[in-house]
Amino acid sequence: SNQNPATSNQIDSLKKILDATKEDTTKIKLLIQVGAAFLSSKESLPYSQQALELSQKLVLNLNEGTVLWITIKKLEAVCYNDIGVVQKNLSNYPQALDNYLKSLRIRESLGMESSNDYAMNLNNMLKNI
Repeated sequence: SNQNPATSNQIDSLKKILDATKEDTTKIKLLIQVGAAFLSSKESLPYSQQALELSQKLVLNLNEGTVLWITIKKLEAVCYNDIGVVQKNLSNYPQALDNYLKSLRIRESLGMESSNDYAMNLNNMLKNI
């Protein structure tokens, strides 16, 4: 596995918190954190995928453009970018590109073209594909 013992303890702690967390933005952020703790290895995919599914589920019940809707859409973009990085690391280039583009499209729809996140996302795509 792609982690050191300190990270392993951190992941165990995050998983315990995850189990106790209701389905909201906090849970999405925790899932993203657990995924990130796996250093973009294959083991991070289920967490990024779960965060993505939860963000897509939660956003359905919100009015477009509200603060919470925008927050969740930004998290959804993070998920797609993270999944793209993992797919690239697994040499699944078409899937990586697809996820990077989904992330960029969300960020564009939120008017984030001048943001650091958008630049990082674009950099990931261009550097890695």
